[in-house]
Amino acid sequence: MMRIILCLTIILPWKINEVQAVENFHLRSAGGKCLAIKGKSLIIEDKSLNLWSCNHSNNQNWHFDAQQRLVNIAGKCLTASGHDLTTRSCDGTKEQRWQLDNKDRLVNDNGKCLDIPDGDLRKKGGEVQLAACNNSMNQRWFKDPL
Repeated sequence: MMRIILCLTIILPWKINEVQAVENFHLRSAGGKCLAIKGKSLIIEDKSLNLWSCNHSNNQNWHFDAQQRLVNIAGKCLTASGHDLTTRSCDGTKEQRWQLDNKDRLVNDNGKCLDIPDGDLRKKGGEVQLAACNNSMNQRWFKDPL
């Protein structure tokens, strides 16, 4: 009896050493509310954002990727559009690049800051916008690890 041994080679489309761990967090305002995506579906384009009680839900789950984009759990990026903020497919444009500066402001690559426009930092469902950076509490944000 003759045995035949087959050798199978599997080629993976990625390199194992390129996988990076991400640090998921909530973005909490100085008033204690978290940046949240409105509604239940996180994969729909152009979802608007608001402030909500921090509750560890998926619509409050964010991380920074290697390109300084703020990405939600569904892979959509926080995107600046004029004064408005939305979630869109990540494309690497400056409207999607963010950093927390040394004054705890979330600053977009266009030099504008994530802002709470009406000054009511504790308002559940309160709006957020992009505005000129200043030193007000309306623009202070903190990363709370999950």
